[in-house]
Amino acid sequence: MNVLVTGATGYIGSQLIQRLSLMPCQIKCLARNPDRIKEVENTEVFQGDLLSYDSLRESFKEIDVAFYLVHSMDSKNDFDSQYQDNLDKIWGKRK
Repeated sequence: MNVLVTGATGYIGSQLIQRLSLMPCQIKCLARNPDRIKEVENTEVFQGDLLSYDSLRESFKEIDVAFYLVHSMDSKNDFDSQYQDNLDKIWGKRK
């Protein structure tokens, strides 16, 4: 099974990849700053941004399960619309 974790540098994401590494799966992590992800067996790290369609397209190749663990730290933007835009990009409804 191929698993993608977004938000892998956060507390929940980092704990999740540690647990997933104990399971028979291949883990991909999408991170803006890959250096912040601790080295874990069976884990491939992609540098990217959820706001970039190209990052999403590349990281979602051959994925069976995805964990979307990202939240907005930017109070200037409307989180709901940003979240919906990300989902549209993930599922191919590119704007």
